Amino acid sequence: MNKYLNKIFISLIVLATLFVAFISSDTVNAAENGMPDAITITSNREVKYIFGDMSGGQIGAYVKQTKNGYVYCIEPQKDSLGRETLLFDGELTDPGYVYLALNGFPNAKPYEEGDDDENYYVTQVAHWMYAYVVYGYANSDKVAGTLIDRNGNQLYRFYGSEYPNSKQVKIANAAYKLYKGAKEAHDKGTTTTYSISLSTVNSTLTSKNGYLISDPVTVTISGVDTYTVNVDTKNATVIGTDGKEKTTFKKGERFLIKVNGTDTVNIDITVSISATTYKVYRYKPESFSKQKVLYTVVVPETITKTAKAHFNYVNDNQVEISKIDITNNKELAGAHLVIRNDKEEIVEEWTSTSTTHKVKLSPGKYTLEETIAPEGFVLSKEKISFTVKSDGTADKVVMKNSPIPD
Repeated sequence: MNKYLNKIFISLIVLATLFVAFISSDTVNAAENGMPDAITITSNREVKYIFGDMSGGQIGAYVKQTKNGYVYCIEPQKDSLGRETLLFDGELTDPGYVYLALNGFPNAKPYEEGDDDENYYVTQVAHWMYAYVVYGYANSDKVAGTLIDRNGNQLYRFYGSEYPNSKQVKIANAAYKLYKGAKEAHDKGTTTTYSISLSTVNSTLTSKNGYLISDPVTVTISGVDTYTVNVDTKNATVIGTDGKEKTTFKKGERFLIKVNGTDTVNIDITVSISATTYKVYRYKPESFSKQKVLYTVVVPETITKTAKAHFNYVNDNQVEISKIDITNNKELAGAHLVIRNDKEEIVEEWTSTSTTHKVKLSPGKYTLEETIAPEGFVLSKEKISFTVKSDGTADKVVMKNSPIPD
């Protein structure tokens, strides 16, 4: 080969290498949720527990184990896998696969009395059943027609199936039960909506019997069966409609906010729901002719939704003071009056008019006195005591004056 042809050959080799690298990089997805970009099957050994005089002989499965978990074949119409590296291929959104991962081996023991190999076998057989019924995949391992019919109903045609206490019947039953749960999860659907809303976001507390209380709050939730209520102050408590304190409520239950009476109260609450969802992921071999797999590492994700509301109370209750002309019981103008607290401090003073005087006072004991009488009237020497309740109210206070005699 001359020098010119040699350069062309080398250039073609470089271009081909770059093209292959480009194609390869395009087929590898970036892993999510901390999953590895690739996993390697380090152990791949065959186990068989269902066998006998059925067409095609016994049903075998290969226990495929990686460094951090197991994998299960999910495309039985394709070739089997060996000890090879698999590339990340995205999330499996079908809830049936989530069910198989959570309730199959190694995350659970679908065949409780069995060992690890038997539980792996049960789980793989359930995967084949599921793939056959839900996705219509042909099954070379004779699961269809041996363990289930074309509609996914239980159908055992193998040697010894007439003995219900035999190991292979128990294994077949466990596999069918696992498949059935996955099929039900699939039929239920893939979408769960999580939401929360309140019947009020801004409400006024009402004074009752020495404490403040809100109207019942209705909470509408979806995706979960319970919700929790958190209050931002120690003075307030959350109660149910039965009056009992609690912070967790069932769907459909209402709650109220209760707080000790004070002059002014501002309370913020947070109502929340929380749920855990699970994600499972698929990995694929480099060869398209071989099966993709479900990786048994399950990633939990917490979903939280909140709604907020504000409750306030302003004590606008006032004590009514009336200065009366004893001869006609009408309001009397011109009297100078003072109110003292229990420390003899003046907290209010004014000159009476033809209407009653209203004053806002903190809870406690007080006295009313007259210091200057209206013109033509005798100065009242009476010192009237009264009490303001915790809600800021008091009985109406009345002081009377008599005219100066002719």
